Amino acid sequence: MATASATVVLWQLTVILFPIVESQFCSNGLLSPYTGYCYHLHGEKEGKFVDARRICRSQYDGDVPSIFDTDENAFVQSVISSSSYDVFWLGVSDAAVEDEHRTIMINQPISFSAWGGSDPNEQFGNEDCVRMTTSTGEWSDNWCSTFLPVGVVCQEPPQGLNIFTECPANMVPYQTSTTTECFWFSFDKETALSASSDCSAMGAELALVIDENHNDFLNSYLPTIGAEKAWIGVQQILDGTGTAYTSVKFGGVSSVYYTNFMDTYSGTENPVCVYMDRDNSGQWLHDECDSSTHYYICHYNAKEGGLETTLWTTKSTTSISTTLAGEMTTTNDLTSQSSPTEEVSMQPVTTQTANHLASTISMESETTDNSPAGITTPQVTTAQHSYTAATTSMPITTRDSRTTLPAEVTTYASGRYL
Repeated sequence: MATASATVVLWQLTVILFPIVESQFCSNGLLSPYTGYCYHLHGEKEGKFVDARRICRSQYDGDVPSIFDTDENAFVQSVISSSSYDVFWLGVSDAAVEDEHRTIMINQPISFSAWGGSDPNEQFGNEDCVRMTTSTGEWSDNWCSTFLPVGVVCQEPPQGLNIFTECPANMVPYQTSTTTECFWFSFDKETALSASSDCSAMGAELALVIDENHNDFLNSYLPTIGAEKAWIGVQQILDGTGTAYTSVKFGGVSSVYYTNFMDTYSGTENPVCVYMDRDNSGQWLHDECDSSTHYYICHYNAKEGGLETTLWTTKSTTSISTTLAGEMTTTNDLTSQSSPTEEVSMQPVTTQTANHLASTISMESETTDNSPAGITTPQVTTAQHSYTAATTSMPITTRDSRTTLPAEVTTYASGRYL
């Protein structure tokens, strides 16, 4: 196990991992030459859009396709052309806002479309989902649950971070003024305690909502997973007087700075957990932590999460230690900067996938002055990795611009400052 120390100020790092050896990725699918996505043609139809998404996530570590240009649209059509099914689900929906079709990959209004005929036309009402016609590649709107099942083709991003979202596969990006935050939405209901454990298992935590815009963003995504209610990373506990409740971060005592409760809690639970309610415009309601079940939202690159993309400190020197899969430790000394937060301690990361990362890193750093507003950013000169598995679905947070891996695992890694 190797350690490294560098005196640097860390602005923001996004590491993109893109396997360039096809044998290590997409060996059982069709690889797009335009995006590097792998497509899998599923053998059965599904009548519900959410069930199609669930299949893509559970069986192919992906989702139904989000398409951003003509070339990729034509490629997806070529993939499904070998099927006898007439239409296939696409990753587009206007369930949140009527006539504002969004891609499920990034939860933003579509910038490309291939509508056929008069579509989208809401011909039969509530046609909030979209499908591709096999023979033409054209899109049409349709019910999200239909008596006539629709074909399923799954879009799997390259291993590591999705290059279009800067998040791991199946996570939705939310762009703040300084960072890209990553959120994972469940397709199944759990108690709040089980949901918190599930988030922790992927190096994440139940999502803490930071402001109204963020609340609206998360709420707008719930229809695409068929959810009306979703646990978030807030609890209420009795204050020091024992007579009033205060809002804190889930599992802790730190106060939260934004709340959106529909009403004041009048029960006796302590703590009591909190969920977001789509039917009430994303307002928050209370429920029992260990018995009630709801869908849930995980925040991946949260402060106590396992893989950090943004670290801040106001201390002159801060030591940060990280352990990945119990096998990698890095220690970084950060010089002071004016951005406000606290000293960070990151927890061990585990993965729910079959391939686990066990890596050791050693690196030497020097500082440069190529960052915004005079912020000093790190320039790392060396990094060595070793793997116990051929691939990993977990991104690796390093500060290297190019990494040399064993011959059987060739990966391109790039550090980017936003």
